[in-house]
Amino acid sequence: MHETRIAQLERENERLRQHAADLATELLGNIIQITGSLFGGEVTVKEGCDPEFPDDKYVVFAVETGLDPSELVEAEHEWVKAIEAMAPRWNSVRLSIRPI
Repeated sequence: MHETRIAQLERENERLRQHAADLATELLGNIIQITGSLFGGEVTVKEGCDPEFPDDKYVVFAVETGLDPSELVEAEHEWVKAIEAMAPRWNSVRLSIRPI
């Protein structure tokens, strides 16, 4: 009986891990798509941190864009709203904009 319970827990853990990985992959893909659509450029994803707090890591979505300054402000505002709607408790995400 004990081994059966362990096997059940192992299967459940694997299912939960896979579900979490699927959700994370979907979320990252959606953020990449939205970022590219709003800014019209190629998006890269990398890990970043505050130099003063190197253990405080976050995900950086970097995009190149040719938008003018007023369009840039509008696109950034839409990006923040979209991220908030998709992942309201995820505060470990940053946007890096590189003008081209």
